Amino acid sequence: MRDKRMQLATTLLESHTIPIKEIAERTGYRTQHYFSFSFKEYFGVPPSSWKENNMLSKEESIEKRQGNLCK
Repeated sequence: MRDKRMQLATTLLESHTIPIKEIAERTGYRTQHYFSFSFKEYFGVPPSSWKENNMLSKEESIEKRQGNLCK
């Protein structure tokens, strides 16, 4: 059950438009605090860091693709 909740959480975090509080609610956590605690315990980083790192990875990927197109 927890694996499914965390998988859904990462999918929702990748959207970058859904607040973490809402992600906590959608994944069945009653509070954002407990969701963040559980997420960090599971992945080793808080959801805010996951979201930020994922956003940077996507931006780098886009930049690389655009750079390849210009060559």
